Amino acid sequence: MDDFYSFLESKTERLVTALYMITNFFPEREPMKWRLRDEGLKLLSRTAALKDTKLAQRAEGMQATLAGIQETGALLDIARLADFISEMNY
Repeated sequence: MDDFYSFLESKTERLVTALYMITNFFPEREPMKWRLRDEGLKLLSRTAALKDTKLAQRAEGMQATLAGIQETGALLDIARLADFISEMNY
């Protein structure tokens, strides 16, 4: 089970790195830039905390993580539609 959480944490780190790289191109005062980065950092914290969470509370933590991923995806979709990021980076 620890392998799963290590895998999840590793993939989340890659996602957050990509979010930071993509949002480097956003204007400094664009709220979407900071929202995406904030959501990425929240995801990183949630996934890191999952492996230390008791089994009974892991489902709640996973739901929060999935909700964060969905929100990040929706924000990226909006950024793509607003031409902040290219189709390829989306």
